Amino acid sequence: MCEFFDIQASGDALNAQGIPGSITASGQVTLDCGSVIVQVFDNSNNLVFETTVQPGANISDFNGTPTRLVIASFDNGHDIQCGDRVTVTLTCASDPTCTLTATVALVCKDDPVQPCPDANAISIILTSNGVVVSPGVPCFSSGAYSAEATGVPAGSQIFWTLDLGGTASSLPATNPTTFSLPAGTAPASLSVVVITPNCPPIARSIGLPDREEGNCSTQAVFEVRKDGQLVTATTGLASGTYQVTVTSPVASGNIYNFQDANGSFQVGSGVTANYTLMGNGASLTILVTVDVNGCCPAVSGTVTLSSADDAEDPPVEEPPVENPPTNDDDDWEWPSLCGWLYLLLMLAVLAFIGLWIASFTLFPASTALWVALGIALVAVVAALAVYTWVCNVSWCRRMRILGWMFGWCALGCVIAWVVSWFTLWFLLIGALIAGVIALIIGLMMARRNCDFLDLFAWP
Repeated sequence: MCEFFDIQASGDALNAQGIPGSITASGQVTLDCGSVIVQVFDNSNNLVFETTVQPGANISDFNGTPTRLVIASFDNGHDIQCGDRVTVTLTCASDPTCTLTATVALVCKDDPVQPCPDANAISIILTSNGVVVSPGVPCFSSGAYSAEATGVPAGSQIFWTLDLGGTASSLPATNPTTFSLPAGTAPASLSVVVITPNCPPIARSIGLPDREEGNCSTQAVFEVRKDGQLVTATTGLASGTYQVTVTSPVASGNIYNFQDANGSFQVGSGVTANYTLMGNGASLTILVTVDVNGCCPAVSGTVTLSSADDAEDPPVEEPPVENPPTNDDDDWEWPSLCGWLYLLLMLAVLAFIGLWIASFTLFPASTALWVALGIALVAVVAALAVYTWVCNVSWCRRMRILGWMFGWCALGCVIAWVVSWFTLWFLLIGALIAGVIALIIGLMMARRNCDFLDLFAWP
């Protein structure tokens, strides 16, 4: 089957102006073509040379295919210069369907021509205030931007176009160029066309993300209420619970972050957070940050609540209850029902502690041992629930029992690890897990002003 390969064009006999005196077009053709029509066109697609030649007699191998050389030369009477693009067409005279056309740069001896740029090597980089901005971000801010096309060969012409909602406008033909992106939701794109001498134009384009609509809030606005009444002044307040409510911006999808100076915070879709203000001149500063849904930037604001110097907590009359809750100390006598329930609870706690230490001593423990540990935990929870219900045990007391249990789980694992001469390393994992749980319980107790957890006293 007739086929052509490897079309090239070269010039030689350069004059004083560097223009070649003669041009040679060449290629390779398979053995089944006896004569070849050679046509050469300049970069304006004008036919400058045509002839019919016989392929050379020598047979060569072109990528595994036997071929013969096709070559034709002519005088350059058209001022075709080195580096100009010329189009060469080779056609088999006996088979017009066997043809090949290629546009190549005219390479002159001692005058190598730089290849045309690769379209994939040219890209667009956006910056705003000197910071690179990725078109992949969900939102752009309005304002001034700079765009630079990278990989552009020296001497190339460059043209920029900004399209906003179907309206295109030309930007300064510099690299980099600058433009202003207005607020709004109209689709936007940025295009660049690079034209290198004697090369086809290269076009690149990027789509720009959504922008804010132009009516974004600049700060968070909120109100303060106490017992449903609006608080207009935030100083000289009475102690008590206050509600801080964001009134703007409020929209579906917003995330509201309330944080006070003590480090406590509330994050979510709720626009209201409750805070307790102490008396005697105490103050509380609250930072409110709103992550706005959409393309508007986050906004924030602060409010400081302060009580009067002589403000005292108003007396609160609690209704009498038949069985008032106990404090952190035992107020029952032994023997009694509460005493027996406490004894059963502590037996379950001690069993859980022993099974915890055994599970990590024999790690990996058998399934039966893990099941026993789970049953012991269920027994502790059930006994604690019954003890609480029957004996009106306070929240602090319940937490102290659980904290004591996990604290001894951690301490027991450490003691067992030391007794094993530091060989049973899984005991340290058990100590770490139990210690973290005990620490969390201790922090919860501290926030509720409960008595300090003492491992060396019955809880």
